[in-house]
Amino acid sequence: MQQNRRYLITLGILLVIIITFGLYLSMKKPEAIIITENFEEGMEMWIPDSDVPMDPNRPGQHVNWTISLTQERVYEGSYAAQFILDGRQDDGTIWLEQEISLEPNTKYEAEIKFQFWSASESFNQLAYVVGQASPVDLEEEGDFADLGAANLVEGWREYTHTSTFITDDDGLAYVGYGVSVVWETEIVYFIDQVEITITPS
Repeated sequence: MQQNRRYLITLGILLVIIITFGLYLSMKKPEAIIITENFEEGMEMWIPDSDVPMDPNRPGQHVNWTISLTQERVYEGSYAAQFILDGRQDDGTIWLEQEISLEPNTKYEAEIKFQFWSASESFNQLAYVVGQASPVDLEEEGDFADLGAANLVEGWREYTHTSTFITDDDGLAYVGYGVSVVWETEIVYFIDQVEITITPS
């Protein structure tokens, strides 16, 4: 009788421990993801992409654009990403993008922060800086948030953007940053010291 009682007490304690641990695991939030990029090891993790118009001077072809590593202008270290776009059609957005695996059906807050270089300060808005974190693949200009004019200062300036989103069943998210032209001119800008923090909320 006493042995059975001890057995039941032990079993009860084990059940309490198991239930408590199960509740802890179910309530535990995924950890924050921090992505830093200074381009010292290349751009392999980033996919260059664009939403640019056709070039009237080259039928059947889009206007020229490139995103590449450079040592011409750097905020820190030896390399930065150079963004070049033929904006003479007063249109076009180019960016670097990365796919990230997160927890499915989970709400996140994302902060994108990076250094952006402009050759001059201008009262005319030649272009604007863009960035976004989203559960939907970034495919066109309208998918991005406007982070401000690209020519606010001569030299380096920090830009930031914060957003919230909920992942789909696949748990994928997409982060991107770049520049969008709004003046009929060719543009050249640089981005360095990128930091992206994605936190479950």
